[in-house]
Amino acid sequence: MLDVIIALLPTTAAGIWFFGMPAVWTIAVCVSTCLAVEAMCRLAMKREGTIGDFSAVLTGLLLALNLPAGLPLWMAALGSVFAITVCKQVFGGLGKNPFNPALAARAFLLISFTGPMTTWLKPYWWKTPDAVTTATPLASMKPMFDAAATTTATPHAGSDGIPALWDLVIGNMPGCIGEVSSIALILGGVYLLFRKVISWHIPVSFIATVWIYSLVSGGAPAHVQVLTGGVLLGAIFMATDYVTTPATSRGKIVFGVGCGALCMLIRQFGSYPEGCSFAILIMNAFTPLISRWTQPKPFGGLGGSMKGFKESKKIIGLILSLTIIAAVCAGVLAYVSKLTEEPIAKAAVEKKERAAKAVMPEGVVSVEDRKIAFVGRDASGKIVGYALEGKDSGGYGGDIVLMVGFKADKKTVVCYKKLVANETPGLGSKLESPEFSSQFENRSAEALKVKKDGGEIEAITAATITSRAVCKAIENARTKLSELE
Repeated sequence: MLDVIIALLPTTAAGIWFFGMPAVWTIAVCVSTCLAVEAMCRLAMKREGTIGDFSAVLTGLLLALNLPAGLPLWMAALGSVFAITVCKQVFGGLGKNPFNPALAARAFLLISFTGPMTTWLKPYWWKTPDAVTTATPLASMKPMFDAAATTTATPHAGSDGIPALWDLVIGNMPGCIGEVSSIALILGGVYLLFRKVISWHIPVSFIATVWIYSLVSGGAPAHVQVLTGGVLLGAIFMATDYVTTPATSRGKIVFGVGCGALCMLIRQFGSYPEGCSFAILIMNAFTPLISRWTQPKPFGGLGGSMKGFKESKKIIGLILSLTIIAAVCAGVLAYVSKLTEEPIAKAAVEKKERAAKAVMPEGVVSVEDRKIAFVGRDASGKIVGYALEGKDSGGYGGDIVLMVGFKADKKTVVCYKKLVANETPGLGSKLESPEFSSQFENRSAEALKVKKDGGEIEAITAATITSRAVCKAIENARTKLSELE
């Protein structure tokens, strides 16, 4: 444990250097809370104290390094309690937990408090008080997985939110406290290899899989995918936890490949830009199975015996049982889907009609659906407004579809309502907040742009991609409305 803590010191120092006192307080709260809770749990269970093995210190330090520096301290403390009690002591303590406690606690905090967990301090934030928070490089790279975005994006160093190579190496970029400095993490990994605390199998297979997937997927450059987010921290320090990972060399390679593949799949197709934590936790669940499959058989042992044959039959039977259960579940889901298809379609139409009425100008007494747009008329029958869908595929989480209201001139925006948006909860989901949406009211829909692109719209903090997509969706709605006679 002490060797791992020593190996984490360079990246801890780098995190404090870039994020200042908020990083110090986060680390202090996590470590002290883990120590206190571990002592109380062992006392409550009437078992021997384990403070001296430094496992609680390591759990607290790893959790802190997986958190943003600006996270409220009570959330960091809550995550520490969850890590020690639910993820470790409930299973009997060190050596018996099936999942990495620090990663499980991070996942718990990310799901429970998505907004604070995805709000990042800028490096040296105290020097730029007018822009304390920002998006991570992973957030900026998300659209590059899309084929259309890839053809127009310019993923070179220093553009589109991607830091220059030197900044990637030293850690001068937003992110979790302990994941930003690649050189510090690599130094820690070399130390662990030298001390023979870890082997090369998991880190190399993990990082190689991320690299190869990046080359094949055609998204952001492979070196950027490796040097940003939690890949290095996860591959060197998290995925190598001897309690929750396979013991055999073959098993470690399988584990590392699985972690790398799942990490990139979540980055590409998931709602969150980072998938490292979830990937490792999922593979933790498969550790017993991987260990069993990769366990070497002794010469003349089970391989050719009747016992081995029976064991194979048992595995085949289990696979067939799971297949049948999966088929039955798929059939039930298909039936339910068919049964609810019509009510869902009806509800969608009603949702559009309600949204259309909500975005119409004042004075509308009747709304007519003209396919391309809803037309609003006043008491005299005069057209006073329109409402129609505007869509853009460049949102952070995919398509953004809005119901946009226009005045009779077909140019001036009344307001808009969200129909579809899978943006990051807590950040991109603020597209309907009054502070942001009110900027579009009584404004011409022609050439809408955020200030960063030379326009007048103040983008949502740390959600510039979402803000751009909203502008484009409204402009697309105006273009479509101009076709209405």
